[in-house]
Amino acid sequence: MDRDELLRVVEHDWAQLEAALAAVPLEELDGPSGVPDWSVLDLVGHVTAWEQDTLDWVSYVVRGVRRPLYSVDPAWTIDAHNAALIAAKRATPPVLLLLQAGETHQRLLNTLRALPDAALADQAVVDHVAEDTFNHYRQHALDLASR
Repeated sequence: MDRDELLRVVEHDWAQLEAALAAVPLEELDGPSGVPDWSVLDLVGHVTAWEQDTLDWVSYVVRGVRRPLYSVDPAWTIDAHNAALIAAKRATPPVLLLLQAGETHQRLLNTLRALPDAALADQAVVDHVAEDTFNHYRQHALDLASR
């Protein structure tokens, strides 16, 4: 996938997620998201946290350095990691959380636009970005639609 196609898909699927979020009345942002035990705001915080993680991961790719593991604890799970990410975002006021989501996404787009061609030629890089961006947006847009 080349840069233009990657950006097109990221932007398209982000717009789909935004549309699903916009369909949620403001008074229901603290309500169910379609993901068990998560509010709509939790879902927004979760997506934002993973975009922030992608920004961090890409910074290692650009420097040609392998990023440290999330944890060396054999009991570590992605579910526990997600719960910690959400817990960290819950203290953020809703308006600020929504602003952070938009700002983080814009930083991600700018970072992807500047990603070296050599990084984009690496399928592992494209797969990682896909998993934490457009595949992730699709999943959570469906969650919001099912709530």
